[in-house]
Amino acid sequence: MARKSPAARRRADQITFDDDAYDNVRFSATFDYNELTLDRAAELLAPGVHRAVQGAEVAMLLCIVGVAVLFGTETTTAPIVGLGIVAVVLLFVANRWADLQVRYARSGSLAPVDGSERMHVVICDDVVHVQSDKRPVENYDLADLRVVYDNSDYLVAGFGGRDYVYVPRVALSENRYRELARFLHERCDA
Repeated sequence: MARKSPAARRRADQITFDDDAYDNVRFSATFDYNELTLDRAAELLAPGVHRAVQGAEVAMLLCIVGVAVLFGTETTTAPIVGLGIVAVVLLFVANRWADLQVRYARSGSLAPVDGSERMHVVICDDVVHVQSDKRPVENYDLADLRVVYDNSDYLVAGFGGRDYVYVPRVALSENRYRELARFLHERCDA
């Protein structure tokens, strides 16, 4: 009797997800979700905030220099120290931005369950269903869709609060991935 390879055993042990349980299925994606995918999903959250923090940091440093040059350092010690403290805090936030994003993502629906899990996302006309082999089904109404962040490799859809849905491009064909991004952007703008 032939022995199965580890990959064949994993495929045999995997849960099969059934799209027939849902009405009006438009897109369906199945993928492995783990710490690496959490990091990727977190990268997309609040894309403009990092630049804003960096801009505020530069502005604070310019204010310190401006106050020191215009008013001298003898009478303006307190404002310079205050601006310096704000600049240091902004510097810390800018340098730790990736860690802060992952911490935020981990506190919401993007947090992976112990190790790796098999995820299945079904996007219907009016709702998104997220299934996993390790947690119950989560349903998100597309009427609650607030933001859609996407790049060429993955997409994150935000439904308010800390509820997000992650879909990697490799789980779909290139055209289906683009159609999904377009569909979600249209639903978000509506």
